Amino acid sequence: MVAMCAAGLPVLSEDAAPRLRRLLGEARAAETAEDLPAAAKAYRDILRLKPGWGAAELNLALVLAAQRDYAGALANFELALRHDGSLLSAELGRGVALYNLERYAEAAAPLARYAAAKPEDTEVHYYLGRTFAALGEHARAIPAFRAQLRLTPAHAETFFALGDSARLLCGGAARQLADDAEAAYFFTLIVAEEPGSGEESRILDAIARQPARPEAYVTLGLLRLARGQRTEAAASFQEAWKRGSEDCRISTTCSEERDLSFDFQSARRPEDAYAAAVRAKRLADWGFRKLVETAPTSPLAAQARAHLFEQAGDAEQADRHYREAVEHSRRDSASLTAYAKFQARQSRLGEAARLLREAMLKEPGSPVMAALLGEVLFVSGEPAAALPFLQRASRARPADEQTRSYLAQSLAKAGRTVEAIQVLETAPADPSGRLHFQLGTLHRRAGNAARADRAFAIYKERRNAR
Repeated sequence: MVAMCAAGLPVLSEDAAPRLRRLLGEARAAETAEDLPAAAKAYRDILRLKPGWGAAELNLALVLAAQRDYAGALANFELALRHDGSLLSAELGRGVALYNLERYAEAAAPLARYAAAKPEDTEVHYYLGRTFAALGEHARAIPAFRAQLRLTPAHAETFFALGDSARLLCGGAARQLADDAEAAYFFTLIVAEEPGSGEESRILDAIARQPARPEAYVTLGLLRLARGQRTEAAASFQEAWKRGSEDCRISTTCSEERDLSFDFQSARRPEDAYAAAVRAKRLADWGFRKLVETAPTSPLAAQARAHLFEQAGDAEQADRHYREAVEHSRRDSASLTAYAKFQARQSRLGEAARLLREAMLKEPGSPVMAALLGEVLFVSGEPAAALPFLQRASRARPADEQTRSYLAQSLAKAGRTVEAIQVLETAPADPSGRLHFQLGTLHRRAGNAARADRAFAIYKERRNAR
């Protein structure tokens, strides 16, 4: 807790001062005894005696956060900042409370401000990275996790979070290449490098299409090396080096530090996205392996093993380790959700829905879980069952385009086209234009040709601007 004397005692009347000292003593005694309800009561009594005292509001917020009353904590962190802007730790508390309330877009700014002001703080970078990861901004999450590991080099949770962000960034880079008609050469290599693909003919086709580029020679060499064809692999690597390859996998300067320092935010061109995918895959492997070394019996280590087996194409072993993580964590919501996502990737949607329902019993107010369950139910052909979960998630996170899209589709399938159109028209943003494409389709179905044409025109404009 923050000591009251740090901000100075407020000026009170002679009658009130003894009572304030008594309440401060009660608050400190309750904190020492870890009696959080009693501590909260003492701070509320202090604030009734001296309203607007920022230090007391900060301490009350910390007590409420320790009780997992994040909404109450957030209100008091904001009051503390309003009444005493010098209480910088309230900025951190506010960001962490917003993170725990799953209000990630709002959490990023206070956490970033605190990280800039207190870069040596041993907590803020982890939360900032987790916030960016929750927003899907993994290229920004990785540097935050890197900063955390410099301060706490054996922090198991950060190793897992880093590995998970790198894994998801790798998948995002691969999708970027798949969606780009000009990136066929690089996407061919991404597919060829998947475990068990072994399609040398595809790599040779890529070389024939782009003989001056080095990347396909690296992929060919790695495939041959895995087959034990060392002489042929060396020849392929020589061809890559002749063409100026800087691929970390065939460089003597390749290291974890080099991978950690890669600027993942600069992946704009196809060749940059490919390099990002390669580095992110290595970084994910490194993060998960360091976690297993650091905390081998933890639920997170079991999840890390599951990710590694899944990445290697061994779904059976992956399933075993996801189940192990669930049991070791006493079936906590995080491990249940991770296992549910795996089941969904394996097209076992009924099992995914069952696991998510169990996770929601533990965190019934989570809009993230509601969105996931709604998505799984919709994809499995149960739009009516998905609807209440998608509505709840969209109300809590109106900027979530994916949830809004599934919500509109569920309403449309239920014959509620007018409501579906309203859901799309009230979207706070649609940078990719995909919601307008969906909106145009619904307007056309409803016989509104002019509105459909307008929506399709916006979709084309935004698609071409990407």
